[in-house]
Amino acid sequence: MNKVARISCILILFIALIAAASSVFPASAETVSPGADTVTISIANADIREVLSAIALESGYSIIYIGDPVEIKNFNVSGISADEALLMAIRMADLEYLQDGNTIIVGNKELLSTAFFDSIALTKFSLKYVDAYTISSQIDVLGIPVQKITLDSNPNAIWIQGLPRELGKCRELISLLDIPENTTQDAGKPTKLTAINLTYLTAYQMNDILRSLGLPTGLVLDSNPKILYVYTNNAQSEMIQELKAKLDIPANQQGAGFTVSMKKLTYVRADQIVPIIYQFGLGVEVITLDRSAMAVWLAGDEGAIKQVSALIDQIDIKQNIDANHFIIRKLKNISALEAEYRLSLLDIPGIKTYTFSYPQFSKSIFVVCPEDYKMFVIDHLNQLDVPSDKIKVPIDFSDDTSGSYRLEQRRKLLASLTGIPESSFTISQNVSRDGDPYYVLILEETPEKIRLAEDMIKKIDNPLGNQYQPY
Repeated sequence: MNKVARISCILILFIALIAAASSVFPASAETVSPGADTVTISIANADIREVLSAIALESGYSIIYIGDPVEIKNFNVSGISADEALLMAIRMADLEYLQDGNTIIVGNKELLSTAFFDSIALTKFSLKYVDAYTISSQIDVLGIPVQKITLDSNPNAIWIQGLPRELGKCRELISLLDIPENTTQDAGKPTKLTAINLTYLTAYQMNDILRSLGLPTGLVLDSNPKILYVYTNNAQSEMIQELKAKLDIPANQQGAGFTVSMKKLTYVRADQIVPIIYQFGLGVEVITLDRSAMAVWLAGDEGAIKQVSALIDQIDIKQNIDANHFIIRKLKNISALEAEYRLSLLDIPGIKTYTFSYPQFSKSIFVVCPEDYKMFVIDHLNQLDVPSDKIKVPIDFSDDTSGSYRLEQRRKLLASLTGIPESSFTISQNVSRDGDPYYVLILEETPEKIRLAEDMIKKIDNPLGNQYQPY
């Protein structure tokens, strides 16, 4: 039986299978919206054949499915080509495909390899910088299941036979290795294929990070999306391993809102910016490269990255070219907001102060000033950052009949959040002027700590807000 006749028979079998099993996985929702060059398909709880049929309507291909029904829980694509949608559906169902002209045959790998071995493509790859034996050995290292042919008489070509997805991985590998830096004559830069084993990031995410940093990208195998294979020299490999140690952490696991963004600098160098950012404790990892002194890469939550980017914009100005103008001060007794307010009262010319991330609670302040004012500002901060005498002030109340108990619970929470001991708080008896109950929580502490407790009460009463007014 020739190939065309065999395909015709399979097509008849495929139609019969659909008729017999059309109710195996009844679709609960289906939307197919064609575009000029793209498709939008949404199908839930469906047979893979329903998905393939939807794609076939828009792609112009005759798609033949062989094998048992496979359920697809959710297939949602929008604004992509029909070819991309087809590859996504096949990958979701862990299937492979063969293409014969305008006909695509979809099924599991073993069945396709057995029934259509004579249709599996044998593809020639011409090489420029590395020889065929190097490529062949690296294919073996990665375990890509293909058949290879190399000739002693032609080391600049390799013939590979495999299914389309496997050929695609071989093509990726060749494009990764067959570059001028890897020519056999360039002995000064030894390179090797390194497996980067990831725990929380996916290999696709790590590849995107390497690309944004200008480092060599690698190869990802569908069989293990947590391993990235990168062809690098020793220096590049060490840098990638350092990045992995910084970024492959639980906080950055897939779905946690993790992203990496490059921030270009104009006036302030990267090594000057990094300690400033870390002083503010915003939970963003700052990545620098020796060859990029005027850029940093920020890794973390998208919202935190925006905050850090805004802070950098305030610092990266022409007046701050000289690093000696920077003062980062860790306070002991007063908040950053209080320190900023007290410095403003001195009306010192030419200084700027920056606070960030809950300044009413934080203890770090960043000051920019002329060099000849630096010691002057430090001295004033030392004089301002001192504890005051203790006073007694009512800071909270309850007008409930169980007000005493409620204030006890709030006292415990305040002590935990502020570090002020519970013994500094006192709960009054009912001091109402009328028949309604009225209990007062009194704090005996320095004015700075009393203000801290008052700000914390506002935060407790409105946890999602961060509004404050300068003193």
